[in-house]
Amino acid sequence: MPLPRLSLKINAPYPDFSGIAVNQQNRIFLGFPRHSGDHQSPALMELKQGKLTPYPNKTFGLPQKNLADWLVSPHGLFADKNDTLWVLDEGKIQGQSTIPVGAAKVVAIDTKTNSILKTIVITPPVLNSSSHYNDLRVDLSHGKAGTIYIANSGFAQRYSLIVIDVASGKQREVLINHPSTSPDPGFMAFIENKPVVFNADNPPLPQGGIDGVALSPDQSKFYWTALSGRKLFSLPTAQLSDFSVSETTLEKAVHFEGEHPANDGMAEDKKGNLYFGAFE
Repeated sequence: MPLPRLSLKINAPYPDFSGIAVNQQNRIFLGFPRHSGDHQSPALMELKQGKLTPYPNKTFGLPQKNLADWLVSPHGLFADKNDTLWVLDEGKIQGQSTIPVGAAKVVAIDTKTNSILKTIVITPPVLNSSSHYNDLRVDLSHGKAGTIYIANSGFAQRYSLIVIDVASGKQREVLINHPSTSPDPGFMAFIENKPVVFNADNPPLPQGGIDGVALSPDQSKFYWTALSGRKLFSLPTAQLSDFSVSETTLEKAVHFEGEHPANDGMAEDKKGNLYFGAFE
C-alpha cells in the first residue's frame, strides 16, 4: 500500500493550524487560530505548491482596528459546491477571558475571485465568552441564502449548536448542555497507549463537547460528534434550520446513529460516507 503524499510540513515560526478545506478546484486552505497562542502570523492561508500564502490577501488575517474586519482566530473551514469558503472565526485569543462583539463571526469568501462576500457577526445572547466555536457546515438547501450550523465545543462546560440564517443574520443557540452535545460521563480514551478518564474540572486529555460535524450529500441531515465521546448523532436539517421549531421538539428529534472512533474532526464525501480523525 503506497504511503500518502506529504503536501506540507509546518514548523516554527508558523503556529499550529486547525481547520482545513478544499474547494472544487482542489485548492487547499488552512486556518491558524489564536486561542492556544496569540501568534503574529496570518490567520488564514492557502497552500500553493508547498508554500503558505496569506489568504484572501496579506492583511485580512492580521490585527486591525475593527474586530469585524479581520480574522481573529479562525477554526472551522468549509468549502461549498459554489466554491465559497466559509470561515468560522471563534474570536478567542489566548490570555483573554472574553470574546468581544465583532471577534466571533462567519466570513464567506468567493474563492473564484478571492473576494469577501459576507461577514456575519455572532452577537449576544448567542455570543458567550465561555464558548469555543469549533467547526461549521453550511446548508444551501434551507433558507433564502442558506443556513449555518456551528459546533460549540465549550471552553467552560457550556456545549451547544449555533444556527444562523445567512440572508437575515438571525441566529440562535440550541441543545445547550444536551447529552448529545456534551462530553460522555466517564469517557475514557487511550492517549499514547495509556488509559485516561475524562474529568471536566481537571481535564488530562483533549476534552470538550460537540466537535466534528458533517452534512449528508442531499443536505437533509446534519451529523455531529463530541470530542470526549464515541457517539454519533444527527438531526433533520428541515427542523434544525427552522427557527419556529421549539427546543423541546429539537431535543426529541435528535437521533443516535451509533458509535465511532474517538475523534476530533469529521468529514463527508459525495457518496454519504463519513470519515473520522481517530485521535487514539
